[in-house]
Amino acid sequence: MPPDGDIWSSKICNYLNTLIHLQRHMKEARQDILDAIKIYYKELGFRRDNSRVTHQAQARTALSNVMREHGMKYEEIKTYVNRDHSTIIHHCKHHADELKTWSGYRKTYEKCKAIVGSALVGDLDDMIAYLKEKQDALQVQIDEYLKKKEENDARIKELAADGVEIG
Repeated sequence: MPPDGDIWSSKICNYLNTLIHLQRHMKEARQDILDAIKIYYKELGFRRDNSRVTHQAQARTALSNVMREHGMKYEEIKTYVNRDHSTIIHHCKHHADELKTWSGYRKTYEKCKAIVGSALVGDLDDMIAYLKEKQDALQVQIDEYLKKKEENDARIKELAADGVEIG
């Protein structure tokens, strides 16, 4: 039996609304991250640029590592640090050694973790809350469909008991 058109069009509308909400949420999250990065550089006491001077390199390295620790992909991180993904991989690969040996890096990293890391955690908390809401709504739908199925099964048994053939 083909699916009911109204049910499927309703599901498509729900899906599209979810996508729109996620896009809006992602745009807001990206802005939160950009705002946190501005605060981070202000706290470091210099303007962000693409130079190779030590303090700029340390700031980018710390930023790469904090973002990676919060589950961001290399391709995503590169948009925030203005470097290609191989540089991000390099930052992450050498992080432990840099904490031990690169003068000033640990302090920069800790500052980044406190400022940018908190923005990233807040973003995840918001996403978790949103997904839990969606889960609750889906559970209500599942319960409704299960109830309808039970009603249909009971009706089929009644019809079968009355001798009605169901094909």
